[in-house]
Amino acid sequence: MPTLCIGLDVAWHGGSKRNRDSQYDCIISVIADGGDLELNCERVALINRDPDALLVRDAILKRLHEAKANAVEQVVVAIDAPLQTTQKFPPAGQKRAYRACERHLNNCRKEIDQKVGGSKGWHPNLQPGIPLAPRVETLLKELQNQNFEIWSKDHFSKRLIVECFPAEAIWSAKRLGHYKDSVDASFIKKYKNQKGKDLSNAEVRRIAKDVMNAFQFVSDEWPSLVEQITTWLLEDVTWLRNGYYRGGKLLDDVIDSMISLGTALAYSSGKAHVWQDPLDPDDGHIIGPGL
Repeated sequence: MPTLCIGLDVAWHGGSKRNRDSQYDCIISVIADGGDLELNCERVALINRDPDALLVRDAILKRLHEAKANAVEQVVVAIDAPLQTTQKFPPAGQKRAYRACERHLNNCRKEIDQKVGGSKGWHPNLQPGIPLAPRVETLLKELQNQNFEIWSKDHFSKRLIVECFPAEAIWSAKRLGHYKDSVDASFIKKYKNQKGKDLSNAEVRRIAKDVMNAFQFVSDEWPSLVEQITTWLLEDVTWLRNGYYRGGKLLDDVIDSMISLGTALAYSSGKAHVWQDPLDPDDGHIIGPGL
């Protein structure tokens, strides 16, 4: 069945007031149907920081409308943000708190890392998911009004929303053997540390491919998709300045959206894993590419 797969890096609070480069959502999609995959990438400029998430909602619905013309009925949207919790507020005296799924992932991750001699920097730095960001909650409500449903272990929907975490995807790709032993974690994660730097064409291409190439296992077409998104990045004038590209959110948001897309592709083809606390399954989930 042709499936519209969408990866979305959503600005939890519409970006930072002081950092215009953070005031974008990045949405990347493909229609997975067994043939050549054509990538569609867009930066959604968040006018007034889009507090009601209507701009990104419209971008998703536009993709859905275009996909219907290709007889697509199944949709998987992978969003890089905490989506669900049973806890509305953190404990007294705390501003943020971890959900059960985040604690479960962290405990399992430590056990797995210990068996291979330690994390050596590959571990994901988990952000606490409580409270949920109001802008993300609003986006979910808007999508649920369009018959989307948040992932559930025992329920299948033709319009599905899953939560992903690119840092977890990178860690799991390493543990599944998709990054070479000779590659150091800081080398792969350096795309997150380019703020304030002016990057050349060659540097952008190298940084992007270093992290994304490892996800080839999600689709035979992945190398083509990586080439397409790298070309798009290099043609995008949004972050171009004096012949160089501004490192920071305008780079890492696209890469995170691409990893989120890889999660959607993996899930749609049965190649994904889920972190969910079996003792508290309603307190969130995190899905990643790879079995």
